[in-house]
Amino acid sequence: MCSSDLPAAYGTPVTFTASVLPATAIGTVTFSDGVATVGSCTLSAGTCSLTTSALSAGLHSIVATYLGAGGFGTSASASLSQSILTIETATGLAVSPNPSILGRPVTLAATVTAVDGSTPTGTVALSDGTVGLGSCSLSAGTCSIATSALALGSHSLTARYQGAAAWLAGVSAPTSQLVTTVATATSLVSSPNPSVLDRPVTITASVAATDGTAAAGTVAFSDGTVGLGSCSLSTGTYSITTSALVLGSHTLTARYAGSGGFGTSVSSPVAHEVITIGTTILLATSPNRSFAGRPVTLTANVAASDGSTPVGTVALSDGMIGLGSCSLSTGTCSITTSGLSLGSHTLTARYAGSGGYLASVSDPVGQLVTLVTTTTSVSGPATSAYGTRVPFTVSVSTGDGSLATGSVAVSDGSIALGTCTLSAGRCDVTSGIIGVGDHAIVATYLGGGSFLGSVSAPFVHTVTPVATVTTLIGPGPTIYGRPVSYDISVTAPSTTPSGVVTLFDGTAGIGGCTLFLGACRIDFPTLPAGFHSLTAA
Repeated sequence: MCSSDLPAAYGTPVTFTASVLPATAIGTVTFSDGVATVGSCTLSAGTCSLTTSALSAGLHSIVATYLGAGGFGTSASASLSQSILTIETATGLAVSPNPSILGRPVTLAATVTAVDGSTPTGTVALSDGTVGLGSCSLSAGTCSIATSALALGSHSLTARYQGAAAWLAGVSAPTSQLVTTVATATSLVSSPNPSVLDRPVTITASVAATDGTAAAGTVAFSDGTVGLGSCSLSTGTYSITTSALVLGSHTLTARYAGSGGFGTSVSSPVAHEVITIGTTILLATSPNRSFAGRPVTLTANVAASDGSTPVGTVALSDGMIGLGSCSLSTGTCSITTSGLSLGSHTLTARYAGSGGYLASVSDPVGQLVTLVTTTTSVSGPATSAYGTRVPFTVSVSTGDGSLATGSVAVSDGSIALGTCTLSAGRCDVTSGIIGVGDHAIVATYLGGGSFLGSVSAPFVHTVTPVATVTTLIGPGPTIYGRPVSYDISVTAPSTTPSGVVTLFDGTAGIGGCTLFLGACRIDFPTLPAGFHSLTAA
């Protein structure tokens, strides 16, 4: 038995040829590698061959065995030492970019070459020191991985070829990789500056990277050691708005935390001032001289020293007594009250301040509250006949032309004739029976609400007597010593007279009686003897 290639390279075909004597032998020859069968061939003219590329790298003991056939006995060859050589390789590693930026991808590319010019296959493992980064499968002798996991600082990267078939394993030389961050610069601006207390301030941070790229991540804003809030960068800038800055001076800073390979940075401190705006308040009343119970409008106007329009609340008071409050609209507001009492008042308006506007108090405004003056008059018939009821009309006029309300009392001297309630400034009183003669009728308006009372001038009313007819009825001649009675009646048109009737004998009164329903009687036990001239009056 013989070999076509001693030694042979791994993976290349090797042909084994067996010869069996006599050359006329027929049948099959089997080739074995130890106990493993490599293959077989059929004899022709006493020889046959087997070609194989399946032998592994190393030394093999190949034996050819003739199995016998057609009367030919079996036989085996001596063993043939067949050496299959392995192929040395060289592994290289390239890293890009180098140096790289923290958090950004780095590509590790491995290349494996064979000394015989063949193209190795198999797997390459890539590591950072003792830390595995991943592996890749060779294609045309190369493969790569990408990673963003490299920490800040220096790294020693290697590629380890695991070997495959006849290709020996190999390790690349270490490659130094530096991972850095992109330096940044943070700037801060606040607007408006100075700002007004309780009004919003916008604080804007800008983060610029030295490589010109747009930094991403978070910026924290602070006022001294007090945090104001944070925001996420958008195209390198972002803002927060706050109304929480107190009155006075502030030192504002922005701190960029760094992210995605960008280094941290802090802005220079920015001085920011928070101020207030002075105000003045004016108070006006309308009408300024008012009447009790009538509405008065108090109007406050608040002006700001910078010409802006204040907002907030104004409280209005009468001395120490609150009258109410109102909310400013375009710098002004008003209330209306009917509660001011009679007399003089000192009114003020107090602006509470709001939204950065300082509080202020108006100068006092004097307000006089009076009653509406009235004039009362009474009228009626100039005369009346005794025994009739007399109607009197009362009129009350006012100083401002309004219609007085309330009650009026009508009197005749100290004698009350009656009362009435005004309607449209007038009312009527009808007296009872008043005596004959002149009467000074007076109407007294009692006042009420916003109206001052008043008394009319006396209205003179004359009551004339009513003509009467007196009738005396007696017995005629009488006998001395016997009782005598006289009936007297008094009549008048449209009335029944009352009062006392006196019976005269000549000019001497001898008796009297009081009328009842216009009549009365006088009884005498007797009259003196003689002639009597009797009359009743």
